[in-house]
Amino acid sequence: MNPIEQAAGLLEGARHAVALTGAGMSTRSGIPDFRSPGSGMWEQVDPLEVASIFAFRRKPETFFDWIRPLARQ
Repeated sequence: MNPIEQAAGLLEGARHAVALTGAGMSTRSGIPDFRSPGSGMWEQVDPLEVASIFAFRRKPETFFDWIRPLARQ
């Protein structure tokens, strides 16, 4: 059995599967990346104000307001 067939068999028998990918997969799917000049998510917000643990502890609602539209995508 070749590796692709073996992987397919494992996925078919799994109750749950997770795929971890890089930024190239998300941008091709229409999900904005973080760093691209002119279109990156950090062009619109300061990451230290919405996505750092310090900002989250200080004002978690700001993080949730920022992440909610991305999570819907």
